[in-house]
Amino acid sequence: MKLNMRKTAIAFIVILIGIIVALAFTVFTPQAYHGPSKQAETPILWTENLKEGLAKAEAQGKPVFLLFYSEGCHWCYVLEEDIYKNGELVEILNENFVCIRVCVDTAEGKNLARNFGVIGLPTIFLLKPDGSPIEKIEGYIPPEELLLKLRNLKV
Repeated sequence: MKLNMRKTAIAFIVILIGIIVALAFTVFTPQAYHGPSKQAETPILWTENLKEGLAKAEAQGKPVFLLFYSEGCHWCYVLEEDIYKNGELVEILNENFVCIRVCVDTAEGKNLARNFGVIGLPTIFLLKPDGSPIEKIEGYIPPEELLLKLRNLKV
């Protein structure tokens, strides 16, 4: 009886470890990027340099919309495409935020992601004009939910 319970427990642990490993590969393995590169034209007025963006936000007194992404990240592409298709989101971001986009495929982007504690992509940070954090949004967020967060943001 005890031997069967032990075998069942070991089998359960092995299966659980397999699931965790499979999820890790799904989350951390770059997927095919099916959209435009970061140089492609977008309706968002992106700043690609964090220091310049933060200085601009402080000078203008605007909060920061900081997006960490990868060229090989499927959900990063889906998020950006969904944002671009939503005229109200584009308008709110361009008028009320300084939008900064950091690609983690570069050495500088990887360092910034590490400093911000980014563990998955896409990751959005909403920051005060002085650069202090307001909220961290990990993973894909539907445009309607993002719009609600941006409308209700207290700076």
